[in-house]
Amino acid sequence: MKKIELTLGLQALLTFKEMKNEHYHALGEFVDNSIQSYLDNKEDLIKSIPNYKPSIHIDVTSDEMVIEDNCAGISDENAGRAFDIGNPNTLGGIGTFGMGMKVSACWYSDTWQVETKALNEDVAKTYVVDVQKIVKSGEVTIGPKTESAKGATPFTRITLRRPHRYPRTTEVTKVRKYLEDMYRWFINDDEIDIFYNGTKLKYSVAPVKELSEFPHKKD
Repeated sequence: MKKIELTLGLQALLTFKEMKNEHYHALGEFVDNSIQSYLDNKEDLIKSIPNYKPSIHIDVTSDEMVIEDNCAGISDENAGRAFDIGNPNTLGGIGTFGMGMKVSACWYSDTWQVETKALNEDVAKTYVVDVQKIVKSGEVTIGPKTESAKGATPFTRITLRRPHRYPRTTEVTKVRKYLEDMYRWFINDDEIDIFYNGTKLKYSVAPVKELSEFPHKKD
């Protein structure tokens, strides 16, 4: 009897933008990747870059969304995993399920690119994703295009063009609050700076109500 394999067609890429999602969760996936890149390479980054401090910038307009960090970049060794949808990160840590950055990018935009220069590499690489073109042509090669970047500090810049959606009004408040809460340990320890449209995120500890010892006093 003929064996049947479970396959995933390229049309599935088009479904990502219709998924139920929230801005604070989708943007958090990008921040997760940046922080994990820093944590995985913390010692080398501190040793090789004077006065190093990681920073993550999220800049949002109706025309373009950019998420940029100065962490360790995407190395040739890790590029395949970075753009492979659904295969888990066997190293553990943040982003364990391998869905985050790619699905979030497709949720926001059909055309997006990743520019990166990895720590200990001498080239900057650009990967370009055009979902509509990939689905129509079947061509899944996304790069990279390379250019010399010897001596440059590492970075990753994700650009989402003509987004289907972007945070507005009260959604911006939710995004900021979520990111401030989710990454409060890094923020309060002044270990990592995170910016949203140029404003540095700060975490404020919620007020604590003190109760008497049990059994509680009357009133």
